[in-house]
Amino acid sequence: MAVRKVSSRSIISNNYSPTPYRNMILNSDIDRIPLLSNDVLVILQKIETLYTNNMATLHYDLIPSNYIELMQLYNIILTSYRTTNNSTLKLLLKITGEALISSMNTFGLFQSNNQLNTEILVLNQKINQLEHPVITENISISSGNLSLTKTFTLAPIFSIYISLYGMPKQGVGFDPNRMSDLLIILEKNGIDPYN
Repeated sequence: MAVRKVSSRSIISNNYSPTPYRNMILNSDIDRIPLLSNDVLVILQKIETLYTNNMATLHYDLIPSNYIELMQLYNIILTSYRTTNNSTLKLLLKITGEALISSMNTFGLFQSNNQLNTEILVLNQKINQLEHPVITENISISSGNLSLTKTFTLAPIFSIYISLYGMPKQGVGFDPNRMSDLLIILEKNGIDPYN
């Protein structure tokens, strides 16, 4: 049986594309489908870029934490869901709304996990300080017959940062947002971050 090619309209745009299958959202008796408005399309693209893509690519710290903006986006999706009669568009909008809420929940879990990991490192550092009163890092430089050794102690905020995120790349420095989060956690636990 030969497959007949039909032109299908994209769900999101007015573009037609030849395909061997009829688009699932076309009604059998009509050739046009209700399209999403440009405003809703922009919102869908924003949700995909800022929320679901960051969640899918494990960039949880890049998910926006502004709850008010999230609710505004969610309300637009919900309004579009309620006003459309097309069952396939309803499903797309429902999935989008649920993904938006899921990304905020994922961000919350990421923050909680990050705080717990920091608290564990702080507790381990306290145990280490009790067992070994002086923590030092040695740097050795050798050139010919000359050798130089410098010993220094890292402040808790820097050693915890390095334990959690690794050493910053040369020339980039410590991420100020992450440092700010660590500062809050350390102060909350009564630890001087710089001593």
